Amino acid sequence: MKHSPSIRHLQKLLLVITIIMTAVPSLDAQTSDLKGLYRLTEIVHQDGKHLEAGYKQYKYCLDDLTLTLTYTPSIFKNQPFSFSVSNPDGKPLHLTGELSKTENRGIQTFGTSDSTFTLRWYNDRSAFNEHLFPYQTNIDEKYELVRDSADVIQRSLNLLQMNLGDGRHRLQGAWKLRGIQQTNTATSQFGL
Repeated sequence: MKHSPSIRHLQKLLLVITIIMTAVPSLDAQTSDLKGLYRLTEIVHQDGKHLEAGYKQYKYCLDDLTLTLTYTPSIFKNQPFSFSVSNPDGKPLHLTGELSKTENRGIQTFGTSDSTFTLRWYNDRSAFNEHLFPYQTNIDEKYELVRDSADVIQRSLNLLQMNLGDGRHRLQGAWKLRGIQQTNTATSQFGL
């Protein structure tokens, strides 16, 4: 049975609509900017070797910058810890899509879902830790959105952003240590 031209056009239109409807959700994961706190879950080498880092690392993705927060957990439960905050790139992370698995294409950031992303970078800096970061290869850092309010870094960020008293007296800002600092011990109070 031969279909009329209008039925063929309708079939093509339905096919195009179906393709668009299935492609749009995957495009959203690749093009929306990263927002929130993400935890490093694993490191993957270019040869496919999966490793767990001996430290905790997070990416705090904001509109105008991305902070890297790193700490090594204490071996004693419920002990205080300190973490470092850095802004190595001086700009926010934007999803680039996967550009190359083997070539040095700069920092590649691509999403695998709405709550995970992979940060790929090429280690041409040094051979400082060949076990975790082999020299002259791509390194994939896999991150997952932090949804646990009991996570220590999430709790720290919540504290820095909380309202204290009548007005908004945030603890966040540019802090410096006043006085002389020797071996990480202050000789006077902290100041803002």
